[in-house]
This record gives sequence, C-alpha cells and structure tokens, in this order.
Amino acid sequence: GAIGLSLMIPALLLLGYSNSIVVVFAAASMFGFGFGMFDTNNMPILCQFVPSSSRATAYGLLNTAGIFAGAVITDYLGKSTDAGNLNRDFAALAVIVLVVIVLQLLFLKPREATA
Repeated sequence: GAIGLSLMIPALLLLGYSNSIVVVFAAASMFGFGFGMFDTNNMPILCQFVPSSSRATAYGLLNTAGIFAGAVITDYLGKSTDAGNLNRDFAALAVIVLVVIVLQLLFLKPREATA
C-alpha cells in the first residue's frame, strides 16, 4: 500500500505542474497504477486489524469514506481550477499523501500470524 501511495506523490506533482500532454498522460498512468496498488492492498491490510465478524462493515465504511473524500476533492479542485491555483493544490495533495504514508508506516503494525 505504501509503495502505491509513494507513486502518487510524483504523479500529483507532475499533473499539477506539467504543460506537456505526454507528461500528463504518464503522470496520470503513474497515479492510476499507484492507486491501484494501494486499493488492491486495502482488504488484506484491513484483515490484519479487524476481526472477521466486522470486516464487511469496516470495508464498507472504508469505501464510503473514500467516495465522500473523492466527491469533496473533486469539488475543491474544480474551484481551484477556476481560481487558477490547481498546481499549488495538487502539490498540497502530494504533501497530504506523504503524511498518510508516514502515518501508515508508523502506526500500521500487523500482529504475527498464529496458526
């Protein structure tokens, strides 16, 4: 998950500051690949921390939070585009992703599997 998020940082910066369609396409591809890696690992990571009786609910809440966050950020970036601050706000998103990576690496310590 952290590796996927790490790919999103340069992608966000390139999306915000590039003027070349080729670089924007490469950055969008990097973002999609990184987000895919992160998203693919959500359920296995969740399974290490949440009891099996609560996993479906936890995963549903996780996905709901993601949908709401996506809706909020889409509105915010639209307003940012109108104000001419899109590159600055993409950079701010990259910083937020970096903070999330640090938190993930510091606090997500799974227990050892017991057979």
